[in-house]
Amino acid sequence: MTLENAVRRVNYCSTIIPDEFDRLSPKEFFSARRLPFNYPFDRDVCRAEAIPEDPIAQGKGILIGNSATFENNHADLFELLHHLPLAERQIIVPLNYGDRVYAHKIARLGNECFGANFRPLLDFMPFPQYTELLRSCSAAIFYHERQQAFGSVILALWNGSKVFMSKTSILYTYLRKRGIVLFTIPDDLNEASLAAPMPRDAVIANRTILSEEYSYAAIRAKIAADIDQIGKDRETSQ
Repeated sequence: MTLENAVRRVNYCSTIIPDEFDRLSPKEFFSARRLPFNYPFDRDVCRAEAIPEDPIAQGKGILIGNSATFENNHADLFELLHHLPLAERQIIVPLNYGDRVYAHKIARLGNECFGANFRPLLDFMPFPQYTELLRSCSAAIFYHERQQAFGSVILALWNGSKVFMSKTSILYTYLRKRGIVLFTIPDDLNEASLAAPMPRDAVIANRTILSEEYSYAAIRAKIAADIDQIGKDRETSQ
């Protein structure tokens, strides 16, 4: 069976963001019905009650990427950052899952570029400890072009980090359409922008949008709607 024939048999498709489904829709062999993807988070993430209460990231850390994969474009990003005065800022780079060979290459490159300020995460850590580390990052930079690191992006936005993304990224385009306040690479990635904290009103605005879409209550409601829709479709087809 060819790939196209296999895809013809698919009744439902749930992509991380609608834009990915929209790119598939024009294909003649693709006729699946879209179901919203429900990104799983802890109950405490994106709670409406916490919008004004959760602390806003104030630390000097800079988070880079989400994994040891080529799509993070670490080397290109290191080159951009290497020329900026970041002497007092810790560069935190998650490399604890993905390609281990690539992880160690990026760790060596990061040490060459940033010296003692470079902190590669090569081992997994408990989730509460990881989220606390993220709160120490007032900036988070994701240089992906395809959709990737969505969970990390949402956590960074919720924490109030200033999030930088490639302006040609499909995920950046989607989030901007949703009204999320973001910053672009390379246009906004400069000393002044990295030094300035995310305005509180922008953090609250971002949290409000994220809560409506990704809170536990919102995700639970969408899953229930998906199950109900599949049930109705099966009844109709019988």
